[in-house]
Parts: sequence; C-alpha cells; structure tokens
Amino acid sequence: MPAFLLAAALTAIPAEPPATAPPLTPAQAELLQKIKRLRDGDSRTFGSCTYRWDQWRPQPTGSRMTTVTGCATASVAVACSALKLSTLPVAEPQVWSPWRLPEPGPEERMVVSLCANALPLPAPAPVAPKPEKQQKAAKP
Repeated sequence: MPAFLLAAALTAIPAEPPATAPPLTPAQAELLQKIKRLRDGDSRTFGSCTYRWDQWRPQPTGSRMTTVTGCATASVAVACSALKLSTLPVAEPQVWSPWRLPEPGPEERMVVSLCANALPLPAPAPVAPKPEKQQKAAKP
C-alpha cells in the first residue's frame, strides 16, 4: 500500500473515546430530568397509561383534557370539581365515555395527582352586550 494511502487510512481512525464521566449527584440528576421534561414534554405514567402532563387543557365544560398513550385510551378528560373522568378510547376515537369515578389504583392516583395540584379554572369571560345600532338623525 502506498504511503499516502496508509497515512489517509490512519487519519480516518477515530480518536479513543473520552473517559467515562463521573456519576451524577442527586441534584444533577434532578436537573437532568428537568431538562428532559422541557425538551421532550412532561409525561407521567400511572399503570400502563402515560399521560401528557404538560398538555392538560381547560375545556368549556370546566374539565381538563390531555392525551394518553400505552393503553386503550387516546384522551382523558377530568372534572376535578366532581372527581370524575371521561375517556376517549383508541378503538372509537369519536365517542367519549360517560362521566364516572376513576377505577381504584393507577387511574385513581392520576386523578388525585392532577386535582390535588390543579389551580381552579378561570371563570368564563363575560360576554359584552352588542351595542345597539344608532339611528341616523333625519336631516331637516
């Protein structure tokens, strides 16, 4: 092999990987998790369902709704005032279930986690009355 080809081949070999970083302290691990949530979104898992915690949206009915993955539910709505929920199944994405109490276990813990920390939803803004049309004064 000519010397110039050998030199080119040797320069293509990557450098040795850097030494392994020291383990993270608890404070560093917490900050790393916070960065991941900011980048990837905050999801919380209860049982087999993973809820998009950063995407809870208030609804006109006074409930909150978010998307769900990992189980038979596509979306969930929670009414904290009544501690009830309604689900939108993956199989029938147009049909919400009737409002019901959460099942004991993971579903119950999800509702408790949400409602114990949820701020009250703002009251709907009052609708301003429409101004009456002014009659044009007749010209004399």
